Amino acid sequence: MLDEKVTCRYIRFVARELAARVLCISEIYVFDGQDNVGLGAKPIALDVITNNPNWRLSYVNDGYSILGDPLRFYDNRRNGLKVLAAQSHPDTPIVIEATWKNDFAANRLNVYPLTGIQNRSDMNQIGLGYPRHFAVEIRGVDYAWERVFERGRLDGLPVRNPRNVAFCKPLKNQMINGVRLIAYELDRGIEREGSLLALAELEVIDQKGVNRMPDSTLSVSGGDDVQERPDLKRLVDGVSDFGPLMPQRKWLEQLELRRALTHQLSSLRGQVQVEAALREQRKIMAGWIVAVVCLTGLSLGIFVIRRARLKKVNQLRDQIANDLHDEVGSTLGSIALQTDVLSSLVEDRAQKGRLTKVAQAAREAGDTMRDLVWVVDQRSDDTASLVERLRESIESLTLDLPYRFEVEEGFANQSISPEQKRHLLLYTKEAVHNVVKHAEADSLEVQIGRDEPSKKGWLLSVTDDGKGFDFDIEDEELLDRLRSRAKKLEGDLEVSSEPGQGTSLSLRFRLG
Repeated sequence: MLDEKVTCRYIRFVARELAARVLCISEIYVFDGQDNVGLGAKPIALDVITNNPNWRLSYVNDGYSILGDPLRFYDNRRNGLKVLAAQSHPDTPIVIEATWKNDFAANRLNVYPLTGIQNRSDMNQIGLGYPRHFAVEIRGVDYAWERVFERGRLDGLPVRNPRNVAFCKPLKNQMINGVRLIAYELDRGIEREGSLLALAELEVIDQKGVNRMPDSTLSVSGGDDVQERPDLKRLVDGVSDFGPLMPQRKWLEQLELRRALTHQLSSLRGQVQVEAALREQRKIMAGWIVAVVCLTGLSLGIFVIRRARLKKVNQLRDQIANDLHDEVGSTLGSIALQTDVLSSLVEDRAQKGRLTKVAQAAREAGDTMRDLVWVVDQRSDDTASLVERLRESIESLTLDLPYRFEVEEGFANQSISPEQKRHLLLYTKEAVHNVVKHAEADSLEVQIGRDEPSKKGWLLSVTDDGKGFDFDIEDEELLDRLRSRAKKLEGDLEVSSEPGQGTSLSLRFRLG
């Protein structure tokens, strides 16, 4: 809608970027105040599709619109006037006449069809209750009737029932005091009733936009139906077949306002949906945050509890290691020392031998006790301590046998569990003891390095140049003890040996 007031003589409507290259327009309104001055003007257009009775250029400003009547609100009820043609003279015209005592400037005449017939399917027919041939006459200040419009069989076109829109005739502000609607050819669509004229409302709008019909004196002539004629006021009560009528411009403005409000409502609904989606996402995120916080708190609690328990365990380990070292270790040392003293005082060789064995057993028990204290002591839970312990054990076991002990850089700074360091120590001592006792070797080599194939584990190899073995029953018993240690380490043990070629033990394992 163009809200600005402009002074003009012609109006051009230009449309670009057409959908499917077709422009379809129901009606163009041009208002001067409340007056639709575009009504009845002669339009000009190019490439117009003419398809009677549906498409004609003159329809663009004839007052008909697919929007229907300018209603205040929708109220579908039967309201209007129905007049049956005279049975004795069915071709007699029916005349509806309205007169006024005073002259006034008339702007237009609106004729609303009656569509609220009970059989709704009949309304799809052409001309049901609407005159197929009719004329409009006005009475001027000289009280003479003048025909200003006629349509029907005379111009070769039947009149279509507009169904739910008004027929509008501009009167160009002529001074009048009377209006006639003359119906010459009536509809014959209802066989049981015969021909009839059915209208919902008549309006004569003055130059101020006021409907003057309620102030008129109405009369109907022709036809036989007298039942509804006393109620002529229904034809001028301001109510069409679909509800109360209102000024056309105000109606269009309210339609535009409703369109804008509908658009805003649609936008608000979209915003509400977005807000609802965001709220749902926030709820989900809040749920996840609560879950993460709870899990974090639970994990932290478990960590604190485990750390406290580990601290107590480590304290207990330290206490046990100290007690074993102070009490049991010192006791075994005293036993060995006192046995040596007794052995030096005894002359009998048999008793001296037994005392020597007791001293040796006490010393071995002391060594085992020191290994146990080392395993329990938490301060030795690293590979650096393991390397030193292995070095001391190999040196004490080899006696006069030449040996070489090598450790790859990087192994000495790993963490290790008490179980792993215990089994590695016992496995190494077992392997070195077997070499010293059974291999008759001239040299021994112990190496710890990266396991080359995987690069993730470690390789502990014990190699000698002794007599080797051929895997007999006695040899298998020695190897079973080593395999048992390897299994406890979750490692793999490979044995390579030939008689006279020495022996190689390869243990692959992982820390942690």
